[in-house]
Amino acid sequence: KQWYQRRVRGVWSSDNPLPQIEYMDSLWLQIKNMRNNNWTDNWIVRPYLAFESKLESSLQHPLPQFELPPDLEHTQFPLPYVVFRIFDTQDVPNRPEVPKLPRFNSIDRYLVEDAIINVIDSRNLTKKECAEALLRIMGRSSMPLNYMLVEVLFGGLLELPMPRYPELFYGSILIQLCQLMADHLPQVLAQAVAYVYERLDTMNTVLVDRFGSWFAYFLSNFKYHWTWSEWEECIKLNKSDPNHPKPKFLKEVFLKLLWLTFYEKLTDVIPEEFSSLLPSKPGFNH
Repeated sequence: KQWYQRRVRGVWSSDNPLPQIEYMDSLWLQIKNMRNNNWTDNWIVRPYLAFESKLESSLQHPLPQFELPPDLEHTQFPLPYVVFRIFDTQDVPNRPEVPKLPRFNSIDRYLVEDAIINVIDSRNLTKKECAEALLRIMGRSSMPLNYMLVEVLFGGLLELPMPRYPELFYGSILIQLCQLMADHLPQVLAQAVAYVYERLDTMNTVLVDRFGSWFAYFLSNFKYHWTWSEWEECIKLNKSDPNHPKPKFLKEVFLKLLWLTFYEKLTDVIPEEFSSLLPSKPGFNH
C-alpha cells in the first residue's frame, strides 16, 4: 500500500531524506506518539487549566458513548494522499531565538499544518486577507511557522492529481507572504527551492513541470534575481548528459521566463555562463 500510494500520489519516489507517508498513516503515527507523551502537545490553547482546581470539585456529567455513523451507498470519502515533507528539525537554524521545528511524527506538526490549511480554505478568495490571516497564526506560535507555511503551500501546489486551488493562487500567496515577511520568509523559500532542485531526479515528472511554472512566475515578480552560481553544475551536466533532470528543468524554466518577458531582457538577467541553456531567439514567421 505504502509503495503504491507513494508512486501514484507522492511527489517523490524516494523516502530519502524524509519518508513520504500516506495521510492517515501519518496521522495515526502522530497520535500514537502523542499517547506516548501523555496526550500533551504544544499548540492547543487550554484556558480551562487556570480553573482546574474548581473544575475538579464541580459536578461531573456522564458523557454518552460515541458511535460511528454507518457507511451509506452515497457516502463519499476523501481520496488518499501522501503528506508533503521537505523540512526536518535539522533544517532550522540552531539558534536560541529560533524555535525548533517538530519532527514529522509529532502531533504538533499536524495541528499547525491543519490550522494553516483551515485558513487557506476559508480565505482563498482574497490573497491579501489570506496572507494576513496566516500571519496572525504566527503571532501565537512558539514554532517556526515560516518553515511550515512554505511546506504546506508547496504541498498544495504539488498535490496530485491536481492542486485544490489554481496554481496561481499558491504563487500569489507566496509572493504576498514574502512582501509581508521580508526578514523571515524569502530565505526559507530559497532553501525549499534548493531542496526540491536537489531531488528532481526522484520527482514526479508532472510536478517538475508544475514546479518550473511556479518558479518562473516567482522570478518574474522579483526582477529575476536568483543565486544562479549554485546551479552551475547544470552547465556541465548539459554537456555530459543533456537528459539529466537538472539541466532539463532549468531549460524549461528559461523557456517559461521567455513567455513572461522579452528575449533581450532574459539574456541580460541570466549570467552568460548559462547561455547554452537559454532558448533560441524567437523569430518571425510571416
